Amino acid sequence: MRALARVLAVGAALTICATETGLAQRPQKRQGFWIGAGFGYGSLARTCDACQNLPGEPGLSGFLKLGVTAAPQLLMGVEANGWRKNIQGTTVTAVNASVVSYLYLKPTSGFFFKGGFGISWYREDPALKDPSDTVSTTGFGITAGLGYDLRVGDNISLTPVGNFVFGSLGNLRLRRQLIPNVQATLLQLGLGVTFH
Repeated sequence: MRALARVLAVGAALTICATETGLAQRPQKRQGFWIGAGFGYGSLARTCDACQNLPGEPGLSGFLKLGVTAAPQLLMGVEANGWRKNIQGTTVTAVNASVVSYLYLKPTSGFFFKGGFGISWYREDPALKDPSDTVSTTGFGITAGLGYDLRVGDNISLTPVGNFVFGSLGNLRLRRQLIPNVQATLLQLGLGVTFH
């Protein structure tokens, strides 16, 4: 929970800075189709009932999002958040794809909250290519976060974000061993570009 508090504090600081520097920016216009992508810092934690937990492993993460404008204060779309890192000879990959809603506090504001649900996927690939050592699982995922669209052009924004991504992945099978109740949590701080 301490890591989540840090992510939220940094996200709030980024939002305040963006708000203050954004007072003289181009006006916020949201209409039609939008798309965005970005990358940043991610911390992945994995827990399960009968395995060694992975406590907040830092690494590079990224996101991709697209959708349509439902109303001046509401965007609807899909978003994929991913994290990947080599840990002691094993490549660990976590991806979450969600249907997401972005809610802006005011039509003229760039500050937004977001939330959604979808599918989460987790995989471990050992360096030694024995197929029986590769494990993967999928399950239910949720996404929540906040951010700010800082207009740098009529149709372009720099978008700092803070995201919380959770996956309830069910059971992970390693050879003949069943690892029950696997969960993955990704805390993400990133900077993206959004095209409106």
